[in-house]
Amino acid sequence: MIGCSTFIKNDISKDDVSVNKTQITPMEVLESSSEVMSNLDTLRFRIVHESGHTELFPSIYIDRMDVSIVFPDEYHVKFYGKGNSNQITKGEIIVSEGKTFITNPFSGKLEELSGGSSALKFFEPQAGIQSIFSSIEDVTFVNEVEDSSQQALLSGEMPANALLAIFGNLVLDEFVDVELLIDLKTKYLTEAKIIGPIVSSDSTEVVRKIEFVSFNKKFQIKKVD
Repeated sequence: MIGCSTFIKNDISKDDVSVNKTQITPMEVLESSSEVMSNLDTLRFRIVHESGHTELFPSIYIDRMDVSIVFPDEYHVKFYGKGNSNQITKGEIIVSEGKTFITNPFSGKLEELSGGSSALKFFEPQAGIQSIFSSIEDVTFVNEVEDSSQQALLSGEMPANALLAIFGNLVLDEFVDVELLIDLKTKYLTEAKIIGPIVSSDSTEVVRKIEFVSFNKKFQIKKVD
């Protein structure tokens, strides 16, 4: 009798564990992260390349961009890369108080653009981030996600033009593979990997990563005298 009773108790315990497991779906993770990311006051992220580069301006190929944003409309971009002759290129773009400043490639100094024009007319990072959430298709978990999980890695695909607000000059009607890493506690999107060409100058092997490094930390966009 004792052996039989023990067997029954153990069996019930296993059933209870399986019933109590919470099943979370990829879409639930995406939606919760999208809501949190759309309500940030400040954000810092960097764009790096595992392979390839991005043509930010004609004949200027960027390996890395560091972006600081104070929403809704102030940002500071630092970019690092090469020109057509392989010369090292670095510069800054600052948008603050309705003015836009960009590094003069000859003097190396920040200069205000006239007429209120923007060096990156397409650049709307908040819209670009939200477009990632809304455009990803066939999304699945790469890792097993349970109550105790700290992060969720999701994969899917999306049209390249969903990234227009970040990169501009996109190759339309192309799909790229995407991986998103989301912190399940804070709901922050911490990394987005984009696999495949999205701009006309891209190679077919290009892989970009958007690494989100700071959320709602208090800072001000650099002022230019």
